Amino acid sequence: MKNTLKRPIAALAAFVILAAAMIIGTSSAASDIYFTSVGDKLLPLTQGEIPVNQSGVMYVPYTVFNSSTLGTSVYYSKSSQIVQIMNGTKELRFDLGALKTYDNNGRYFNSSLAIIKNGKPFVPVSFVSGYFGLRYSFITNTGIESIVRVSTADSIFASDGEFVAAAYTRMNTYLSDYLASLPSAQSPATPIPQTPSPSPSPTPNYSDIYVYLVFFGAERGADILDALGDLPTTFYLTADEIRVNDDFVRRLIGAGKLIGVIEPETEANAVSASDYLREVAVFSTSLALSEIPLTVTVSEASAVLADAERNSEVVLNLVSDDDTAEALGKFIYEVQQGRYSVTAGQGKP
Repeated sequence: MKNTLKRPIAALAAFVILAAAMIIGTSSAASDIYFTSVGDKLLPLTQGEIPVNQSGVMYVPYTVFNSSTLGTSVYYSKSSQIVQIMNGTKELRFDLGALKTYDNNGRYFNSSLAIIKNGKPFVPVSFVSGYFGLRYSFITNTGIESIVRVSTADSIFASDGEFVAAAYTRMNTYLSDYLASLPSAQSPATPIPQTPSPSPSPTPNYSDIYVYLVFFGAERGADILDALGDLPTTFYLTADEIRVNDDFVRRLIGAGKLIGVIEPETEANAVSASDYLREVAVFSTSLALSEIPLTVTVSEASAVLADAERNSEVVLNLVSDDDTAEALGKFIYEVQQGRYSVTAGQGKP
């Protein structure tokens, strides 16, 4: 059944996608609209249920994972503010009140927190998909709007292109229905003068400050790496730290983090650190420092950012302490809420 369907769909895919640009084009008015697909099923566009892109991370309603197709189920307790996603052997819990994410094995993933949108919990779709071994893709080449797709190895349309070709007509229909459901623009009524009432001070927003995260040392490195998730980060390590923490170094590379070396003595030692990198992880780096710059703890990072000028770049040279886990969790939550913008690259320590 699967192979029979794929052949004609693959043949039509190029024609249908080419026709897309001539039929509808991209809707500039709906640039923040994303479709959701579960397996081979395209979901209708519903207000309050559309995926959200926040600080470069895509979030979907937790109910997307209440799916027999994906083999997952969900439960949300409003009283405890905990979202559970499970598949029979594994379970993720998103604690919205305590700003924590953890699984049934006691592992914490506090860089991958749930958020509330339109009064409903949304979860980071890439993280959840990866945790449960599902396929996640963000499809932009559709001719209409982008698609957030979660699928399995058993999906009929293994190729995203085949799926777009099959779903194209339905995407047009769903988008037209959604736009028609939006409230029409109305002329504003004449405002009635009112005596202004005092309002609470707004939460400071530093989203126009571009932050480079740079950690020094391997202490608590595994916990820090788990908490960071996909956030761009650079780790500077000494030759001894590279040699003793070879598993951690390989995890850094696998997670896409940048690695630099600290060699306070001679250039020859920097070469030896590079040799250790090649030996333990088949990796080389051009990032090297002769000494550790002035550092702060994660707990002190907010004060540093509060003093920064708008539209500037700030390199946070960080070291861990006993409060790192809690402070990093709070900082990452603020990033996810749009308070800060974390920038890829190593910056200039």
